[in-house]
Amino acid sequence: MTFTRTALITAGGLAAGALALLAGGPASADSNLTTVDEIAKIARLSSAQSVVSTRVANKDSAVLQFDGTCEHLKFGARTGSKTRWVSGHSGVSLKLSKQAQAKLLVKRASKKAQACEANVRILTKVRKPKPTPKPTPTPTPTPTATQTPTPTPTPTQTPTPTPEPTLTPGTPPSGTLSPVDFGAVGDGVKDDTVALQKALDALTSGQTLSIPTGKVFRHTAVLTIRKAGVSLVGGGVLLATNEATSAVAIKADNVTIDGPTFRMGSTTQRWVAYEQMKLRVGAVTGTQIRNVVIDGSAAAGLYVGGASNFTIQDVVIKNTRADGLHMTEASHDGKVVRPFIKNPGDDGVAVVSYLNDGAPCQNIEITDPKLDGQKWGRAFSVVGGKNITYHNIYADGSAGAALYISAEQEYNTFGVSNVLVDGGTLLNSNQQAASTASARPSPDKPRIVHGAVMLYNSQASQTIADVTIRNLTIKDTDPEGYDHVQILSYNNEPQVRLWLDKVSISGGSKYPLKTLGIPSSSLRKTGWTMNGASVADQIGW
Repeated sequence: MTFTRTALITAGGLAAGALALLAGGPASADSNLTTVDEIAKIARLSSAQSVVSTRVANKDSAVLQFDGTCEHLKFGARTGSKTRWVSGHSGVSLKLSKQAQAKLLVKRASKKAQACEANVRILTKVRKPKPTPKPTPTPTPTPTATQTPTPTPTPTQTPTPTPEPTLTPGTPPSGTLSPVDFGAVGDGVKDDTVALQKALDALTSGQTLSIPTGKVFRHTAVLTIRKAGVSLVGGGVLLATNEATSAVAIKADNVTIDGPTFRMGSTTQRWVAYEQMKLRVGAVTGTQIRNVVIDGSAAAGLYVGGASNFTIQDVVIKNTRADGLHMTEASHDGKVVRPFIKNPGDDGVAVVSYLNDGAPCQNIEITDPKLDGQKWGRAFSVVGGKNITYHNIYADGSAGAALYISAEQEYNTFGVSNVLVDGGTLLNSNQQAASTASARPSPDKPRIVHGAVMLYNSQASQTIADVTIRNLTIKDTDPEGYDHVQILSYNNEPQVRLWLDKVSISGGSKYPLKTLGIPSSSLRKTGWTMNGASVADQIGW
């Protein structure tokens, strides 16, 4: 497979592996040379590949840095028939030929290996252009007002997987602060931790800290927003390179974040502490998070713990070790709109209420969530919670159930009451059900047999009650998941007033529904079809 352009350093979700670094050679003394860009490319080597390559534009020279999960790699540059190879564990500054179409290559010694990733960072230098005379300024014409276009209605959901959204970062107001004002460099190499925290601490209510587009601010410790009423905006990147202390924490009321990317460097394991949640919202009120990308996390991508009156809108979360978006610790009165979750290490969007929290999460509404692929867990879940609503869910390739509603004795959670799931499409659910390990998204983990939708109670002291699921399309659930929908209470733990209405099923698993441990009076099932044929209604209450 050829290289594809990606972010500066591919983050999160990578298996542990050898870290190889090609450090840059001495800087050029030629004053006419200047670094003009930083490009990163990622090579994905399948188990059958030993070499991948890409062509690059003409450059005078390139300093190369390399990391990833592939072991025993070599890196090379080819022009014409000549190739210079260097070990992945040594430094190099390559001189690229002036001939057209130089080619960069990544190679490993043997094809008999697992698929892996190799991340290449290319810092290129070109000659400065000759200065041009400054033109005589011309008066700026008075701008003509442009009519605001009528918004285009949101299209109806289709089974076609949705591409990753393109987000527009917020525009900082004039006079805002920048980390550069406090000594940050923003080159992705220098440790800017101290300058970043100074900049955050210098804000006062109503002020904005801008993370400029094109800048990559590296930090090695937790960054904390402590001032109420401040904003963090812009299209730049906050890059964490120490997985143990990689979080950005919001510990003040009425904080707005609009536009930045929060990126995690390589990780070695799944972590569980606050310091490892990539973006963490604490027990505060009035948080607004919009147009944010979270690329990699040592734990959850976006963790909301004890927050109230929060809004999360148009976020992209990918390659996390744990849940993509995790709401817990009695968080309440929140709205989540259009989250896009890709390849999380556990649940995509999760509402989780532990009895030790003292109260369940409640009054949370999630609209148009989308999941694309998953290593482990469920796409959308309510594991204890009250007054939780999902609108128009979409999942393709969940590991376990795409929709999971439960009260768990295993994790000592609250029960569930008044949950509505209205509309959605669930495709290729329960991929971890495959009996062949290599066919699972997590081959090293056991099978999960959930189907596409699962309601499960193992907490005898808690009840699942008043759950309505309607207008749902289920397609191609893994056949080894057996049942598209499962409602289980192995020891008759209570589930009451469940209503599943207008469920359309096709392909995949053989059976539409399995129930265990609940009386027929607990379930109302209406308007179902399977492969175009009607399924008998059940009017239990």
